[in-house]
Amino acid sequence: NVFHDGRYVDTTREANNVIDALDDAFAVTTFTNGADPAAWIGGAATTGIMLPELERGSLATTADVNAAVLAFVEAGGVFVSSNDAGSDNENVFNAIFGTALVRLGGSIGGPFSLTDGAWRTDPILDAVFSTALP
Repeated sequence: NVFHDGRYVDTTREANNVIDALDDAFAVTTFTNGADPAAWIGGAATTGIMLPELERGSLATTADVNAAVLAFVEAGGVFVSSNDAGSDNENVFNAIFGTALVRLGGSIGGPFSLTDGAWRTDPILDAVFSTALP
C-alpha cells in the first residue's frame, strides 16, 4: 500500500518509481487520504505500507493513524519509509513509532540515527529495531 498524494509526494517521479519497482513482486495498491487509518492499512491482503519521499509537504498523521500503523507493524506488517534531505519522513516515522530519529548530516539518502534516550518501551518494536539498527 503506497502513499500517493501529490500534495506531499512527487507523483510524477519517485512515488511512481516506487510503485513500478514493487509492482513486479507485489499487488500494489495506493492511497491518498493520509488522515484515514483504514486507508493506510488497506485491505486484508496488505502486507506492507510504503511512504515515499515527502518532498512536497509535511504530513501530520493523526493519533488514530499512528495507532493503526503501529498495530499493523506489531502484528507483523511492514512499514517502509524513504529518506531524503528536505523531506518530512522522519517526523512521520517518529509520530507513529514514538521514536526520535534524526537525519545525520542532512545529506541526500543519509542515514537516520536514534538520539540518546529516545526509544519507546515496546517489546515488539524493541526486538525489531535492536536487530536492525546498530
